[in-house]
Amino acid sequence: MAAAAAASAMARAAAAVAPAATARGLAGFAAARRSGAVARACGVAARASSSLSGAGGGSTSGSGASLSTNEVKKVTENRDHPYLTKNARYLPGFSFPAPRKLEQIIKYALLERESPSRIREIWSKFHDSRTDCAATVLTRAEYEGIMSRAAKYPYFIYPVHRGEGKFFTLVSQFQPPYCIFTFLDDYKNDPNAAEPYFAVTFFPDFLERKGLVLVRGDFSGHINKADAERLLRLTKHYYGVDPKTVQTFNERPDEFSIESYFSSCP
Repeated sequence: MAAAAAASAMARAAAAVAPAATARGLAGFAAARRSGAVARACGVAARASSSLSGAGGGSTSGSGASLSTNEVKKVTENRDHPYLTKNARYLPGFSFPAPRKLEQIIKYALLERESPSRIREIWSKFHDSRTDCAATVLTRAEYEGIMSRAAKYPYFIYPVHRGEGKFFTLVSQFQPPYCIFTFLDDYKNDPNAAEPYFAVTFFPDFLERKGLVLVRGDFSGHINKADAERLLRLTKHYYGVDPKTVQTFNERPDEFSIESYFSSCP
């Protein structure tokens, strides 16, 4: 029922907004196989959409100014990003486009010795300088609230602005501990082959001992870091501060106003 209801809202979104140019294919978003109703509904409505394009911009997350670069390097691993190998973006294939374990990003044994405030500072500063991903940190209350709502309302849509009133739309699906964002039109065409534009991973490794959850979003070349940081903020907002919006989208799509949502979305 939830997938069918979300399908209706996404279909109207696909008809109401203008998608960007067709993307190249990376296979991903595997769980879309379980929501064929969403894909079919998007497919029927998105045929009426027109095309827009543009450039992006904007910024940012907090920085731990008191930390030196060497201090950050001590507890982090700066390995090749899955989208970036030998200066080539968009590696073809079926691999998940993000680190699956925290140990792939940081030196776990060293970081776990730090205080919660220090962990937050190190995580933020490390990702401030990265050009392939964005990050944030959640408290226990924030994390548990988001996950509780994600279980009930897994789908949502987000506009990605490109200036002068132009934008394209991403559809997200929670598959804890991940949240995958892909281009709405690609999802409509083939959900099994829809390329992940943005893959957010929630790492609850420090939840019990430190009361923190580290979050990282890895993105492809279709969006930039400012877009990624904004999508993280919006996910926290709509699944944390304003859950009625995602609830309506998933459960009562006829009451969900696409125009009102896009005009008010920060």
